[in-house]
Formats: sequence, structure tokens, C-alpha cells
Amino acid sequence: MDLLALINAPLPLGIPTHTIFLSMDRLAHFGITDAQDPHLALYDVDDASTVVTLADWYHNPSPAIEDIYLFGDGGGNHEPIPDSGLINGAGRYVGGSSVTRSRINVVAGKRYRLRVINTSVYSGYEFSIEGHSLTIIEVDGISHVPLTVDRFMIYVGQRYSVVLTANQAVKNYWIRAPMSLQHSSDNDNLDTGNVYAVLHYNGAPSAEPTTSPGSGSGTLLQEYMLAALVNPGAPGGSAPADRTIDLQFSQDNDGRTEWKVNGIRYESPVIPTLLNIINNGYSTEADFNISEHTYVLARDQVVDLVIHGSANGHVHPFHLHGHAFDVVQSQSGPANYVNPPRRDVVGVGSGGGTVIIRFKTDNPGPCYVGNPYANSRVHIARNYITTQTVGDSYDFIVAGGGLAGLTIASRLTEDLNDNVLVLEAGQTGDAVKDSISEHHGDLRRYFQLKVFLDPPAGTYYNTLVGTSYDWQHKTTQQDNLGNRVISWPRGKVLGGSSAINGMYYVRPGQAEFDGWNAMLDHDGSAPTWDWKTMQSSMMKSEIFIPPSSDVQNTANIRFNAKSYGSTGRVHVSYPGFMYEVVGDWTPSFEAIGITPAADPAGGSNTGGFVSTVSINPTNWTRSYAKSAFIDPLPPRANLDILVSATVTRIVFGDNADSNGDKVATGVEFATSENGARTVVKANKEVILTGGALGSPNILMHSGVGPKDVLDAAGVKVVVELPGVGQRLQDHLVAPVVFKSKVETAGDIEASGSAFSVSPFFKSGKRHLTTYPQKEPMTMSFINSAIAYINASTLFDDSASLSAEIAAALDSSASTLVPSQYNEVVEGYKAIYTTTQKLVDQDVGQVELLLSINAPGTIAIQAAIQHPYSQGRAYINSASPFDPIVIDPNYFSHPTGLKLARKLSLAAPLSAALGDETTPGADVSTDDQIEAWLKTVVSTEYHPQGTCSMLPKAQGGVVNAQLQVYGLGTHISFSPVPHPLIVSGHAQPIPQTSAEATTTTSSGSPLQTSTKKNGSSARFTTSPQSLLAMAGLFATALVASTII
Repeated sequence: MDLLALINAPLPLGIPTHTIFLSMDRLAHFGITDAQDPHLALYDVDDASTVVTLADWYHNPSPAIEDIYLFGDGGGNHEPIPDSGLINGAGRYVGGSSVTRSRINVVAGKRYRLRVINTSVYSGYEFSIEGHSLTIIEVDGISHVPLTVDRFMIYVGQRYSVVLTANQAVKNYWIRAPMSLQHSSDNDNLDTGNVYAVLHYNGAPSAEPTTSPGSGSGTLLQEYMLAALVNPGAPGGSAPADRTIDLQFSQDNDGRTEWKVNGIRYESPVIPTLLNIINNGYSTEADFNISEHTYVLARDQVVDLVIHGSANGHVHPFHLHGHAFDVVQSQSGPANYVNPPRRDVVGVGSGGGTVIIRFKTDNPGPCYVGNPYANSRVHIARNYITTQTVGDSYDFIVAGGGLAGLTIASRLTEDLNDNVLVLEAGQTGDAVKDSISEHHGDLRRYFQLKVFLDPPAGTYYNTLVGTSYDWQHKTTQQDNLGNRVISWPRGKVLGGSSAINGMYYVRPGQAEFDGWNAMLDHDGSAPTWDWKTMQSSMMKSEIFIPPSSDVQNTANIRFNAKSYGSTGRVHVSYPGFMYEVVGDWTPSFEAIGITPAADPAGGSNTGGFVSTVSINPTNWTRSYAKSAFIDPLPPRANLDILVSATVTRIVFGDNADSNGDKVATGVEFATSENGARTVVKANKEVILTGGALGSPNILMHSGVGPKDVLDAAGVKVVVELPGVGQRLQDHLVAPVVFKSKVETAGDIEASGSAFSVSPFFKSGKRHLTTYPQKEPMTMSFINSAIAYINASTLFDDSASLSAEIAAALDSSASTLVPSQYNEVVEGYKAIYTTTQKLVDQDVGQVELLLSINAPGTIAIQAAIQHPYSQGRAYINSASPFDPIVIDPNYFSHPTGLKLARKLSLAAPLSAALGDETTPGADVSTDDQIEAWLKTVVSTEYHPQGTCSMLPKAQGGVVNAQLQVYGLGTHISFSPVPHPLIVSGHAQPIPQTSAEATTTTSSGSPLQTSTKKNGSSARFTTSPQSLLAMAGLFATALVASTII
């Protein structure tokens, strides 16, 4: 049975719908208390010691139990009966040993928040504590008006937070949780009343209470008495719901045990329901078989589910995935629309009792309402549309659903007055979440126990590079690299390259942003793009979480939390596990006289450090554009996303604007070369977010670019703009590889051990009980030890080098610019001069990286950060579906490799390194190193510059307001197309500058155009190719690693 069939089918007994396992030793390392809890003043203690789990225990394995339940004795069996009940993992059964009961320790006079959780498969419990009342403050994670009772029923999957005041005599008291379930007498091992734990007052004897356990008495909670604390009241008040769905659950025992919904048994479709929704565009109830039990709900509607219980005498818990709901009609008590209880699991009673729950369809996506044995699917449409449902016009059309595109779309649609269409050539990526390392919305998390899904190891050892989710670009033959062709993978998926990169999150230095900003024409109205502006936007996009103390101490991590944001969308943190050799990185730099970077995010990144990465430490998964800016959104009727839609050209009107500029009126797209071309109108702006390759490709196929290129490709010139596609720059990298004396991540992967060949390692999935010897956090490890070295460290006389570079300006400009246009040459000179000035400043000229993902080896990679060679990207065909031609005109410098060798001799890193294997001791002179580099040098996949923001006289494509020259105010770029490649990794740049373009309020470039008869075209050099071809990390050729 595949995953989706399992979701839809009656669930096996071994896979309860609402099972939660809490690892107490894990919880012991941190407090649970929420500083924002409105009930914080009501209790003193809230930590791991006050968690109470209730569970049932089966002695037989679930497959055997399920077989008897479904088919034994010709079918017709009731639910399997457990052998015992447990409190915090301890329980007793008839004839078994008297195991020590679990204990909750309290101190007289203190108030304790107990988090009581029913993790069982089948059983309900009546919870009470001898001699103590309990004040309920939270139900299923939702704060409620405090209500004091003596006891309460808790059904499968439900959670209650109660305040216990330790105000009784110092002694021991019984914690009681007798089980409530039908047919309990069928299992002789079970004593439903013998489910106890001990409330132990500090100072009392270490023993069980001396009183008789008995059963609870006094006030029993009635669910209808509960009232939500925040925003009380059911959606829509007492008015009728927009839609009412009547659900009758029943059990049929004709030859096998079956649960039915409205008299119909679930039947698995040939193609699973979710795949039909995601890939085939199913959106109406008529699309689905009646036996799929699928209801399609419009967004922002008030829905009542009228749930009728079965007549088998048992209370069944029901849960609506992805939604809390108001219980407007409980099993007892009056209907209540004013202040009903709000929760996410409700018990539906025996004898055909009826419960009504009300919710609003404000959390899109497939979900289902279900109990452990039967379910019915509800689908609330997300923002994904099809070619049949795309609108005729939108205010903003975002051409490219990568990092910048999704950032902008998310921010723009915060204003409900603007509607936005995102066009993405790739798929959503939902079908390959394991490889993207993202699990937001993954329905498997509801069924698996304590599982950590899809951490970064899934990217390293289960890469998407070379698949349909990769553009699979290649360069032309490179003259300076022995005519080698270099692969340039880039993400062809929603989220762009942020979905497949190596997850480094490294900011450039202040001097680089300030130097580039000084190159721009500022007329007083245009925004500035200096460090101050970019830092502010970086912080807006980030939510920084410091490393654990163990990770920080092991890796010698230094950081300044004040340099990061804390309220953004993209998680910026550190892996949950570090190998000890990483901790040798910065001390070894200190040993050769290079001071570690104390605050690498604060504007000065020179020195050695362990960098942040784009990882969500709450579940050790990738944090990228889609998971950060799209998945968490509430439904937005003003945001449409269309995948598998390639933008073929920008559509221009016949008339120019008052400045003589062409006016963009919309875009044309198609799903394939031979597919129909569809035009969508843009009322305000077209925003180009295709990245360093996609955006110039769109412009040139729209007739905007160098005339010689367009003529050769057979594309009619609309606006001659020589700089389009020019100034292509990239970071080159080469490795020095050593034999390893310590265990590395690569060793584990190549070991052939049960763990290394398991799907948990290969796909990044881990299960605590399956592989207890390896922490799930192990799979979150990312190579993130890094260093940026300035020129004064690299060269004995950096001042002389700077002078030599300056003197070579004219000769370089005359020989290294692949363009016949004078303005492009002038732009090369401007970039060259600014880059040369960085030699005299504390700016990283070479990047060093520690890589331990290849078996038996440790590599120190060296990457040049400010190359003086520039290439170009251009089209040679009139078809937008033909690949763009990439000629980076590569060259490299050997200095970084020499420094890597010097570092390898320094302690403590030297203790982990054996003999150098690549390039080897025989390669030592500059000539030998240069010859070797031509055979191995590769790329860090950080292309930049093809649509540079520069003055038009210097071959610029975009002005400081992000408007394309010659295309007026109706077409724009985001993020900022930097002409100057920087030291660092690419993700913060498109993410940050996309934020910057949408945060200047009324002066924002994205808000300056409001005319309805034309649109602007802004630009986004976007995903700045964070491309992490992670699978190559597992090969011996460490030089091919993409960072």
C-alpha cells in the first residue's frame, strides 16, 4: 500500500491517526514554557517533568492484530483490545510484574502546568489526581478561559494543559487514568482501572501512596463548558454555514471489518487523490470517484461538519487536519456559537451521538477529517491554478517562481487590492520533497511517530541535479580550461535554485555593497543600494535561531545574534550536529595568523568561521523560497501560481509612453515548444525574476538586447540594449584533497553499514527507535566551515599587486570584453576599477571551504571571489525553449591553493589530515598549478551580472529604480541585478534585494506604476544560482562540489 493509499484507507491499528511520542531525555535539555502564553501568571513550573502521556500497550505486533480485526473468524470483529494502559510509559497488566509506576515530582506551594496527552491507539481515559483539583487552561494547543474541574475525559489525540497547585499535605497521591473502551473483558490481561502514577511531594517517602487508589470523583468536565480565550466565537456567528456536510460513520462486518462514510466504503483510486489534485488539476467533486470521499470547498467559506457517531458503543475521536475548529454542538449541552470550545480533536459518542464542528476554509491544501478507522477527505484549493483557470489579467505578473519571485509575490499580495500571477517553468516540487528536504504540509508527519523528515542529507545523497527539476545548463567549451564544458545545474522548480542548493547562507561584506552603490546614477528619487539598505532587508527576511551549545562548542562557532533578523520568513541557523574536525577549522587559521571572523554577518566576513545555513532547526529541513514565502501563507484570492509555464516573451503595446519608451502590456507563455501560446495582461507591472540566465533569455526573446545577437538569432529588435546578457561573472573553485584520519560524513555514506544504506540516510529520513545510535540531527550536517582571505594576507605586497591590476585596465578592456559595443566596454572598466579598489580593503579575495562529504578524504577548496574576466549569456535561436548559450570566459588564480596547503599544516586541523592526494606534492610551481587547474577547476554556481544595474552609458540594463532602459515604468527587475560579484554565497542577495524592492512603501519601485493600460518590467537576477549539486559531494572529485 503506497503512502497516499494509506492516508485514504481505513488505517491499520499499528498506525494511529493521533500518536505522539515524547522523548523525555530530549525534552530535558530545554524548557517548554511559552513566554507569550496568556496564562503564564497562573503557573510556576512548565518543563519536561510535567508532561504526562497516556497510552495503551499491545503485546502482539500490529500486523497480526490487524489481520484478526479485519478478517478473523470471517470478519465482524471489534477493535483490538490492548493489554495495558500506560502513564509516561509505565503500566501493569494482569499477571505481569509490578513495575515501578511513573512519578511526577512537585514542591509544596508551587503551581505546575501539566501537559496531558493521549497518545493511545484506541483508549480514552478519565484523568484525575487524588486530593487535587485541576484548572484547564489549554485544549489541543489552544488557550481557553480557565476552568477548574476535578476530572476530565481525554480521547485519542487530545491534549489538555491543566494547572495543578501543590497545596496539600506533603505525601504521595495517586494520579488516576482509568481506561474507557468497549469489549475490555475480551482481553484477560487488561485491567482498565489499574492505570496509575504517583504525584510525589518533595520530602515525602519514595513509595506509592498509602491510600486506596480508587477512582476520581467530583466535577467532571463537560466539553460544552469550555470557551476559547482568544477571538472567541464560531465563524459566522449563529448564521447558517455557507456549506453543511453531513457525515455518517458506520461499521460493516460483512465478511471483513469495514468502516464506511455515508454508507460507502473507501476504494483506492488508480491514481492517488493527492497526485490528481497536484499534477492533474482535479478541482471539482465530479473529478473524483464517489468512493474517494473527497469534498472540494471554496476558500473563505464557513463550513459545518455534522458528524454522526457509530452505534458500536465507543467514543471515536475525529480530527480535521490543518484546521482548528469550534465545537458548536458537543455530545452534551446546548448549541453554542458565541463562545464554544475550540480544538482540533473531538470525540463523537456512542449510540449514534452527533457532534457539529464549524471552521473556515482559510488554510488551503488537501486535508481529511478522520478517526483511526475511517476518514473523509476535504480539499481546499491552494493558490495553484491551471492553464484553463488562469485569469485574463493581473496587476502584477512575476516571470519566474524562484527565490526572488516568490518573495515578491508573497509580499505584494499582502495588499489585497493587488492581484499577482506567478509563472514558473518547473513543477511545484511537491512530488520530490525528499530531495528538496522540505516537509511543510507533508501528510506523512501525521502518521509516523517521532520522525525527522527530509533533512539536508536528502539533498547530498539524493540530488535533483540531472533530473527534470534541473535546467541542466552547460557552458560552451572554455578555451582557458582545455576546451572543457562545465555543467551549470539550476533549479527548474518552484523555489528555483534555493530548492536544490547547498544551503550556505553567507552574507557579503559592506565594502562590496557600498562600492557598487557608488557606481550608480542617483538622481535623488532613486533608492540607494548600499550596505545599510541591504542589511535592513536581509534582517527583514530572516528568522535567526542560534546553535545548540553542543554544536557551538564542538565547531567553535562565533556569531552576533544582533546582526540577524528574528521575525522574517527564512530560517537561518546551524546544523543540529557537527563533526569534531569542523571545530579545528578556526583554531588552525589562528595558528597561521588569520583572526577568526567574530561577526561574519555584520559587514566584515574576512577570516575563518562556521557559517549559518538556511535550515529550519525545529525539524532540520531546508528553509527555502517556497517553504518560507508560499507554504505558510493563508489562502490569498489575489495570488495565483501557475507551474509548467515558460514565459516566451514580454508583450508590448503599439504606442510608446511620453518618454518614447516601449510599454509592456503583458506576457506570453506556453507549456511546451509546440503548445498553445497564451497572453496574460499586466495592469501594472511585469516583474522579471528569472535569474542570471532566465531574465536575459526572456528579454532577448522579447526583442530587447544586443542587435547583433538578436539579428543572428532571428528575433526582431524591439529595443536595442547592448548590455543584456553581458558581464557574466562566476566564482571558480578548485580543491586540495587530503586523506582523512577521522570519520567524516562521506565515510558513513560509503561504509555499507545498515544505517548508511537505509532509506533514512539516503533520503534524509530518520527514526529514533530504528537507528538509536545515530541522532536524526546527524543528517542535518552541512559543510559550512568557511573563510574569506583578503589580499594583504594572500600577497606579500598587495599594494603593488593593486597597482599592477590598475595599470592593466586598458589592455584588459581591449581583449577581455566579448562585445562590440563601446558602452559595454565602459561598463567593464567601471566594474574592473571598483573590483581593483577592493584589493586595498579588508575584503575576501579568496574563499576557503572545508568539505568532508567524500569518503576517506577531507578537502580544502579554494574559490576566487573577484574575477577580472567576464563572459556572456546569449541566444542563438528564435525558440524560447532552446537553451541559452553560456560562455563565462573562465580563468583562475593559484594563490588560494597555496594558502589551502599552508592551512593544512597548521594544528589542530593537521592532525585530521593525511597525505595530500590532489593535486599532490608534484604540483608545486605556479606553472604546474595553472596547468592542473585547467583540468579540474569548476564553479561555485554563483553567476551574476547579465542584466546589470549600471548607467546606460556603461552598458547597464536596469536603472537604480529597477526599470529596464527603454521599457519605461512598466517592466522591472527583482532582485537587484548586481554588476559586481561579491564574496559570499548567493542566497542572501536575491532574497534580500527582493525584500528591498517591496519595502520602500510609497517610494517602492514596485509601487510607482499604477496605470491600468500598460505595465512595467522590473527585473530579478534572482536565484543567483545557489545551485547545490549536492550529489557530487559524495564523489571523490571534491572539486565539483557546488556550495
